[in-house]
Amino acid sequence: MRTIIGLTAVVAFSLMMVVGIAQDTKATEEPTRCPVSGEVVSDLEHSPKLVYGKTTYYFCCANCEGKFRKSPASYLKQVNCPVCEKQIEKLSDTPQLAYLNAVYYFCCEECRAKFEKSPATYMKEVVCPVSGEVIEKPAEAPQFAYPRTLYYFCCGNCRAMFTRSPASYLTLSYCPVENEVITDLKQAPSTTYQGTLYYFCCNGCRAKFDRSPETYLKPSEKREQPANAGS
Repeated sequence: MRTIIGLTAVVAFSLMMVVGIAQDTKATEEPTRCPVSGEVVSDLEHSPKLVYGKTTYYFCCANCEGKFRKSPASYLKQVNCPVCEKQIEKLSDTPQLAYLNAVYYFCCEECRAKFEKSPATYMKEVVCPVSGEVIEKPAEAPQFAYPRTLYYFCCGNCRAMFTRSPASYLTLSYCPVENEVITDLKQAPSTTYQGTLYYFCCNGCRAKFDRSPETYLKPSEKREQPANAGS
């Protein structure tokens, strides 16, 4: 009997210790905060969120999400290249591109080109830009490069809808000539090539593209500046 009572006491004490440790751990866990406003985001299930690279960020409102997408570096303590994970010190002159309505920064043009060819390799998850559905197997999904960066789709229908009107599903893009990020597609110069609308940072870039579209739609590492590009 004494043995049973002793074992019961030990078990009870152990349970109390486990509960106490769990409560202490919960108390010391940092709450999830909006990276823009700093406010605590308590309802993660229904709050706006963005998978940026390999990290998921939650926002207190859609407005904060939009600000983050246009300029993640303004709200992150540290910005790393999504390809080689090297910390980027000078953001002012670093290569950039817009993908799935968020701006990405790279340590060099080589890493930028690698990302263009296979974004899914360097991201926690990718979604269909039309339906918003998570693409479980990107390599097997319908694909389309825009302007040169590969997008993945949940079905052929979504791919067709996107190619006809990218601006219906994108708020950010980049100029295929100068690679400059475009934050206002409605005001940007544009042209149609093979049924797809492309946007540019200026009319000069649009004119260069019109003279030699395939030059600027090739993968970055294969691009050669045309002889009359500066004219």
